[in-house]
Amino acid sequence: MSSSIVSGDSPQSPATPRQPVPDEPVLRIDNIQGNILTGFNKPLEWLVFLSIDDATAFRSWLREDLCFIASAAETFAFNDLYKTMKQRRGRGRHLKSLWWSIAFSFPGLQALAPKSSDELTDQAFREGLHRRSASLGDPTTGDGSPETWMIGGPDKEAHVLVILAADDDASLTSELEYLENGLQGATILYKEKGATIPGPTGFREHFGFRDGISQPGIRGRISQSPTGFLTPRQNPLNPDQGTPGQDLVWPGEFVLGYPGQEAQPQPPPSWAIDGSFLVMRRLRQKVPEFLSSMVSGSQILGIDRSLFEAQVVGRFKSGVPLMQSQVDSENLAKDDCRNNYFVFSSGSAALLSSSGTVHPNNPCQPGPLPPPDDLGHVCPFAAHIRKVNPRNDQNRFGTVLNPSDTLTHRILRRGIPYGPPYSDKEPDSAGKDRGLLFLAYQASIEKQFEHIQIRWANNAEDAIGQDPMTASASRFFTLPVKANNYDIVRFDFSPWIIPTGGGYFFVPSISTLASLATGRLP
Repeated sequence: MSSSIVSGDSPQSPATPRQPVPDEPVLRIDNIQGNILTGFNKPLEWLVFLSIDDATAFRSWLREDLCFIASAAETFAFNDLYKTMKQRRGRGRHLKSLWWSIAFSFPGLQALAPKSSDELTDQAFREGLHRRSASLGDPTTGDGSPETWMIGGPDKEAHVLVILAADDDASLTSELEYLENGLQGATILYKEKGATIPGPTGFREHFGFRDGISQPGIRGRISQSPTGFLTPRQNPLNPDQGTPGQDLVWPGEFVLGYPGQEAQPQPPPSWAIDGSFLVMRRLRQKVPEFLSSMVSGSQILGIDRSLFEAQVVGRFKSGVPLMQSQVDSENLAKDDCRNNYFVFSSGSAALLSSSGTVHPNNPCQPGPLPPPDDLGHVCPFAAHIRKVNPRNDQNRFGTVLNPSDTLTHRILRRGIPYGPPYSDKEPDSAGKDRGLLFLAYQASIEKQFEHIQIRWANNAEDAIGQDPMTASASRFFTLPVKANNYDIVRFDFSPWIIPTGGGYFFVPSISTLASLATGRLP
């Protein structure tokens, strides 16, 4: 890793007005697969990739096991009951469940419903991940290139992805055996086990950071009850948010057939309604190399390593955002009313100002909004959380951004780590394969996942650097350092993230799965 110093600041941009809150649709949660809107939230998963050999036999298998595919109604009810029991008992571990989900690549849908599959127009989905990986910044030759992938490469493209999720290893193993023994009309190409990594403030990934803090809230109701929202409204100061700082996104950004942030260019085919596109990426994490870069960077600046790590990510490993505190705090990390409560630019800070009555029974009293950071002096412009979710940032790429822009590119992340946690006390730990089974749901792979990766994370045209946590090739990262005025320190990092597999999939509704299983979908 190398560094250099240049000077520079960034301009400010004007604000955008707040919009009124309109009515929200009732979601068909009994027809939407369960991992999309609510997430399985299980500590253990198997991802099983299949190739369809005999469409007729596969339909027979799907027809027989369709009852195991979880709906959002089931996962929502279970998760809600689990939280209620945990609050009353202090634990909820005696309540367990098994969840299944199934998704199809474009070739997989073509094998089962060739005419219908042609009606899906998302070009990224039709081409597949390995054909578009170069545009994502993936290596084109050598380690990390599609030819070397364990699954999803040119000769290993899966037709089907089945996700199995459970609370304990015995249940998950039994479910996998049931799948393997009963499978018809398809061959298992690859399978990978994922397992969460516990941490003091929540589940973490292999670099040690708490994961999944800033998931978007989702507009929409599960009933006509005044409080029957999918995402509870916990910010008494802003009805446009779930927890404070969690902007609500229209469900059409994640599930087809619902209102989105913008007018949809064309309605989806009827059979695709209540479905979603899924991006799966197997990402190997080079933990020793990451830790070495963090040590070197902190030594160059003469600061504590934990602070340098926070500047690279935008949060301390506990989850505390730099925008809330320049000092780590376990209490703040666990406070969901504050750990996501910030904006980057002063231009739209009014979006988080008081707009309603404070209800005495509301679980969140977030307190004052932290000062914005228009110049990137608190949270660097190239920090991971600012790159992949610029919120109301108005200094990115020389253009004005506001939440109505950024919310059209949000995704629902449902990934899980794979491989053993790293330990510097185990001599062979450095050479073990570990990383993230990245899973993300959206209504458009091009507009959402690929936009985030190409236009935001990898973009270096503004000289602020690339996202150091998602880029899979050598990249640079800039950090403002207070010396006289603010100077910009540049770091050149070797890649810590290597793509080793994946695919683009479509997750049909429960009713469409029934049509696929019976051959009613042409």
